[in-house]
Amino acid sequence: MLRYTFIFIFVPLFTACGPQLPDGFLDSPPPNRNEVVKYFLEIGLCPEFGKCPVPMVKKWTSDIRIQLHGNYTESDEQELETITSELSELTGLSITIVNSNANINIYFVSQTLFKKYIPEYKGTAEQDGLFVSRNHPGDSVLYSSTICIRQDANHQLRNHLLREELTQAMGIPADSRVYKDSIFQQDPFYQTTEYSAMDKEVIKLLYDKKMRPGMTKNEIETTFSDSSQIASN
Repeated sequence: MLRYTFIFIFVPLFTACGPQLPDGFLDSPPPNRNEVVKYFLEIGLCPEFGKCPVPMVKKWTSDIRIQLHGNYTESDEQELETITSELSELTGLSITIVNSNANINIYFVSQTLFKKYIPEYKGTAEQDGLFVSRNHPGDSVLYSSTICIRQDANHQLRNHLLREELTQAMGIPADSRVYKDSIFQQDPFYQTTEYSAMDKEVIKLLYDKKMRPGMTKNEIETTFSDSSQIASN
């Protein structure tokens, strides 16, 4: 029997590069608390694939150490530095890039090798990127993640996948079609490479001190729903 819970996100195989987003596309008004909570409940409790008998919050509570493997580029390293800096600010966690002893490992490899690094993946369709995050039995605290990104993806797609998969590995496992400028947008036409205002608030909500691992939908709504803005931690 497996001794951990898996969260899988599979990015559909893209047949063409998505559009460059127009200036101002990400400059939407700050969302109110109820909008943020509603979006989080859609994408933050259950993966798109696999079983989810009890939807609940899963999140990191310890320092995160990320290591790159495979055929990554200097540009990938620079983009990862940008993303980790933003995630550190949004989550309040220490997130560093290391050369060993990582608890999040990112592999830039061919699609045929995804199963080697994520053997729990049983799908047959090729994927541009996927991840698995693990939590200890009996709690909802994440302690390790593995991410695979196809090595032959173009520059924009690599940046999109790196940001999306890493952010989802933080505990926001699902996609949605609601917000076109969101990093969690399911439609492959939109390959966003920045966090929208809503994305930032959803990440801050997950890592709010009042958001505890294991919280359910009703507990989240009771704790966070009102008409005010999400406050910074």
